[in-house]
Amino acid sequence: LTDLVSMTYPGASGAEKMRNIISTVRNNPSLKSSLGPFDFTDFGEGVDGLPKSDVLRFKNDRVRILIRPSGTEPKMKIYYQIKADTADETVQMLNTIKKDIEAFLS
Repeated sequence: LTDLVSMTYPGASGAEKMRNIISTVRNNPSLKSSLGPFDFTDFGEGVDGLPKSDVLRFKNDRVRILIRPSGTEPKMKIYYQIKADTADETVQMLNTIKKDIEAFLS
């Protein structure tokens, strides 16, 4: 199951808030979640031959989350990919992780 959420941070203070959030996550990637620990990748220095980008990735064997600020709008985009044994379990996992991530990024 995949999903995309855009969180809006309007105005000059919004741009500052997005930079602070990315910096905080980048420097302390211990995202709290009821779904267990995540491996963290910061694409800010370039990874596996890819160019530098302001993308942060959290993943484990069932969840992958990409967080990136929009380059053209005052938005933070969060991409979710969830897999589980049943459709109901997958939807429940998605809702749980979205709640955790969005609270963390607020």
